[in-house]
Amino acid sequence: MQKVLFDRKTKADAEVIDEVHATTGAIVMGKRMFDGGVEPWGDPPPFRKPVFVVTHEPREPLPKQGGTTYIFASNGIEAALEHARPPPATRTSGFGRRQHLPAVPEGGAAGRAANSPRGSHLAS
Repeated sequence: MQKVLFDRKTKADAEVIDEVHATTGAIVMGKRMFDGGVEPWGDPPPFRKPVFVVTHEPREPLPKQGGTTYIFASNGIEAALEHARPPPATRTSGFGRRQHLPAVPEGGAAGRAANSPRGSHLAS
């Protein structure tokens, strides 16, 4: 994922990457991705937005330079997605698993899940 998000091979690649960054309000990633990337990403990390790290270990938020704060969500993916929900309806939440999710509609994750067979596992 790091190569896809941060390596800019061509002008077209750079434009796509810039668009993803511009329309993404928050990132959600797993603890393994965080552990493997936090050191090479350095300070400031490349995200420039809140990053929700899904983990079983409660931890205080870790602010970095450039607008990135790692927020550790120890109460499940559903809670992380709900907290990452962007205020403007035009933004998306990036998901650190080679995909990004559309902005959550007013009904929240459960409302989207009810209307999507791919998102049905998010329903409460």
